[in-house]
Amino acid sequence: MNLKSPGWRYNKGTTLLEVLIAAVVLGIGLLGIAALQVTSMQGSTNAEYRARASDLAWSLIDRMRANQPGIVSNSYLSSTAANCENQPTACAMTPGDSTVVSTCSNAQVAAWDLWEIRCSNGVQDALPGGTMLVTSTTSTTYQIEVNWLTRTDDDSDDEAYSDKMTVNFMPWKDPTL
Repeated sequence: MNLKSPGWRYNKGTTLLEVLIAAVVLGIGLLGIAALQVTSMQGSTNAEYRARASDLAWSLIDRMRANQPGIVSNSYLSSTAANCENQPTACAMTPGDSTVVSTCSNAQVAAWDLWEIRCSNGVQDALPGGTMLVTSTTSTTYQIEVNWLTRTDDDSDDEAYSDKMTVNFMPWKDPTL
């Protein structure tokens, strides 16, 4: 077989069609990676919101455990969202504050705890559209529900998606209170 015969064709490189097909395949792959990146960022943000909601709910539970008489008197129950414009009496010292806080009743401590967790660098600041409700289905079980808005797939303003986290809490009650 003679390689220099006119019937023999041999390649000296890639053709324009092969380059075009490779570019299309690469473009589809890059679009898939970009979509995966967006989904990953949305999932990461939503996981961060869930972690914040959990931290805030457990912070309130710790405060409730510290105020047993407030639990006994049901001072922590709330069926509506907090009114953050009306700050209650400060019943706890804040870091960096050298003043001594006046003596408060158990209900005032509970109101302060709820206001601080909900309003003062709490649920409303840490979570978009965040709210916190404390309810009780029985005399021994409390339910803390934290709601917030999540990121949507297309970031449209037409439809807001919400997520929530619920923590059930059975506080130990001192029988002498």
